[in-house]
Amino acid sequence: MVTASPPPPPSPASATSPAPAPAPATSPDLDQAPPLLQVEGVVRHFATARRLLGRGAAKVRAVDGVDLAVAAGETLGVVGESGCGKSTLGRLMLRLIEPTAGRVLLEGEDLATLDAASLRARRRLLQMIFQDPYSSLNPTMTVGEILAEPLRLHGIARSAAAVGERVAGLLRIVGLDPVHASRYPHEFSGGQRQRVGIARALAVEPRLIVCDEAVSALDVSVQAQVINLMMDLQRRFGLAYVFIAHDLAVVRHIASRVAVMYLGRIVEIGDKEAIFERPRHPYTRALLDAVPQPVPRDARGGAAAGVRRLVLEGDIPNPSAPPAGCRFHTRCPYVQPRCRTEEPMLAPAPGAGEHRAACHFADQIAQQIAASASAVRAGGGQADAALALRLQRLQQAFVRRTPPTEEQASP
Repeated sequence: MVTASPPPPPSPASATSPAPAPAPATSPDLDQAPPLLQVEGVVRHFATARRLLGRGAAKVRAVDGVDLAVAAGETLGVVGESGCGKSTLGRLMLRLIEPTAGRVLLEGEDLATLDAASLRARRRLLQMIFQDPYSSLNPTMTVGEILAEPLRLHGIARSAAAVGERVAGLLRIVGLDPVHASRYPHEFSGGQRQRVGIARALAVEPRLIVCDEAVSALDVSVQAQVINLMMDLQRRFGLAYVFIAHDLAVVRHIASRVAVMYLGRIVEIGDKEAIFERPRHPYTRALLDAVPQPVPRDARGGAAAGVRRLVLEGDIPNPSAPPAGCRFHTRCPYVQPRCRTEEPMLAPAPGAGEHRAACHFADQIAQQIAASASAVRAGGGQADAALALRLQRLQQAFVRRTPPTEEQASP
């Protein structure tokens, strides 16, 4: 197995191509800067096998009317359960698959109107890090050939010396030894293959990278290294990311905005602080409650206060026949009759700015959650004091080397 070497300070630009202008360290102002990438009403339906008795084929509504905008230099996190359409949306952004309806605009230019030559030229600005490092690399090419191919294709480096220098620099950036450029993908571990995929995306100096579970195959320590590397590259070169992931902790660390998808649609979108601290959609709340807690809430008095975690039951409905009304109503604990008949639209709360949620009763649910949280804090303080007193008594008994009495061990 190949051994990874620690990466030096990242420097993707080489002497053979001019480096992009550094981006400001602050997050972009989405109200003033025009979007780098804009998705308008994008729909993607997949036809399934023809039904019995000659009936027409059913349509899987993988993405069903999504509107998004990604500004230069920002990171948009896209989260949701498996099968909600995240990866399909990422491929639609790059026109790796054609939309059934809607438009994808790159700097105001509709990608669907470009011919093959123009699309290839624009593709340099849009790259993707795929989820599966096993199938995303050509097994018949060495790593050096994989990284050199886009350099020659886009005219970034032409001579053998310039290409070799560039390939070596890319491997160092992602923490691999340049001497292994002559090896094939099967000679690397899964995490190392994923780093090769990251190096390939960086090779052409793109402006936006769609990261489809880009770090899920990496060990925790390497995962943190790659995430920090991506953030440093973003600050230096103004990269924008669409970061598709299941790990909410990673999304919270790297994203500036978060979009929550459910059954092919965006159900909530906003700044990461608003999404993680003040979720307005029950599905977002359920995703956050599904994250394991080091200290369960019940141990801090949550159960005594009558508060429980929102745990979803069942699976996502069949995407070929989504339920009427709100698509989440079949699993929502706050469901009302209106939810079963009327589809909610993404709408902001008063004073919430760009924080929008597709829920008829988002404000009422938020108030209920806030009241429950206050009750938890009130009850949790008493529980924490009792637990601290018990621990103090047990520590004193340990110092005396005498077993604590039943009265000492109980608060």
